[in-house]
Amino acid sequence: MIQVQVKTSSTWQRPSWLLGAVQLSEQRNEWFVLVALGATERDRPRCFVIPRDHLAAAVWMGHNAWLHEPGVRPGRRNTPIERARTGADMLAGYEERWDLLGMKIIPVLLESKWRERAAEDAIGLPPEHPWRIALPKRWPGPK
Repeated sequence: MIQVQVKTSSTWQRPSWLLGAVQLSEQRNEWFVLVALGATERDRPRCFVIPRDHLAAAVWMGHNAWLHEPGVRPGRRNTPIERARTGADMLAGYEERWDLLGMKIIPVLLESKWRERAAEDAIGLPPEHPWRIALPKRWPGPK
């Protein structure tokens, strides 16, 4: 049995979801399915299937990278994590990955660059995230 939380975006080509600070999972069976509704009623929605802890890390790192983007004047971006948005580009490795639901060990499908960024002081991972102890060995995400 799994727990699934579904969030939708009405933008099909470049969807993003207002997720805020995603709480860490209490159990291993907690998932999100982020859905981008089709451009028309006949279009099949795009679905991103992602474990809760993976999404919590993605939202945190993506938001902090946005806050500290080079070339942006300091103080210009000050939106708190509670208003964080995450786009399909950040989660591309999880698109249509329904097969993950049956796996015991789930690979991290975020781009491999995020493995390095997770160790940066300005980016990092959410407090209490299990990856702060040790990053997953299975992080073959797309380049």
